[in-house]
Parts: sequence; structure tokens; C-alpha cells
Amino acid sequence: VGAIDVLINNAGVGYYAVMEEITLDDLRQQMETNFFGVVRVTQRVLPEMRVRRGGRVINLSSIAGKYSFPLFGPYSASKFALEAISDAWRMELRPLGIDVVLIEPGFIPTGFQGRAHELASSYVANAERSPYAQLYKNYGRGYRKSAATAKDTPEDCAQVILRALRAARPRARYTVTRRATILSVAKRILPDAFLDWRIGRSLGWN
Repeated sequence: VGAIDVLINNAGVGYYAVMEEITLDDLRQQMETNFFGVVRVTQRVLPEMRVRRGGRVINLSSIAGKYSFPLFGPYSASKFALEAISDAWRMELRPLGIDVVLIEPGFIPTGFQGRAHELASSYVANAERSPYAQLYKNYGRGYRKSAATAKDTPEDCAQVILRALRAARPRARYTVTRRATILSVAKRILPDAFLDWRIGRSLGWN
């Protein structure tokens, strides 16, 4: 197909479950798709980019790559790992003419959420017998509210990706959605204890 100028790593899945209850098989699948999949594809593309001394790698992370919320431990683990290797790649590849950029969206309704809830169905089905039953219930209520009020669309995310591709010198990170931007700033300036309390309060889990 010729030279590859841009690689966008966008494939991903999400398992919503508390860390005590998620099976190791599900946790491995989470990492296999969101982390090792990115590594495999990118490693295949980089040699040709290096030869041409040009190219751009766009990795779709998430605000969950900065925050690990209750029930998001498995998903956040994969995105934290993606952020780490993207930082390393960015510094390793910049002298070779290749840019690496992270896109960090907040909540945007897509088919991703429906698939994530399918993957979490066994945990939700047994939630009533779980010591975390109230957390599962409160999260479900909060998700439905977020979905009903969400204004951002996949097109909004695509526009940010396009901006990162067109920039002569792209930033290391681009957030998508107002809430993601606010949370990103809050993570840098507010103490963990306050953020834990605020997130726990929003889920009725303090």
C-alpha cells in the first residue's frame, strides 16, 4: 500500500468491574487489546517510518489514563500503561523525525459503552451478592445520567485528532471534552485526598 505516514491506534475495550472481583483472564484480555495490541501494531510500522525519518503515531488514550475511578481499574490500568509507553516513544522517536501524540477524550457516547457493559454483564449479574453492590448500582445510575446529558460526539474527537495531525509541532497531549480538560487540570493541582472524596461522593461511595 506504500508508505504509512500516520498510524492511529484507536481499537479498545473496557471491562467495568471492581479490582477484587475481576478475573485474571478478563484483566489479561483488557491489557491484550488496549496495550499489547498498540505495541504490536506500532512496532510493525515504525521501521519504515524511521527509514523515511518521518511519520506520526496517534494513540487514543482517555481521561481514565490520568484518573482511575471506581470500577475503572482494569480499563485505567491499560490506559495508564498506554500513556507511559507513549511518553517513552515520544522521546525515543522525536530525534528520528517521528511524532507520538496522545488523545485523551472524556465521556463520548459511542458503541464502546454498549460493548463494555456486555463485557461487564457477569459482574453486574452477580452484583447483588457482591459487597460492592451499591457501587455497581450507583455507577449504573450515574452512567445513564451522563449518557442522557452528553453533548460531545465522535466527530468532536475526530476534529481534535485532525488538529494534532495538521500541527507542525504537535503537543504531547490533547484532551477532548470540557470535563476531560477540567479533570486533567484538577489532577495536577488538587490533592489526591480531595479528589478521592469528590469522586466517592459523586458515586455515593465514601
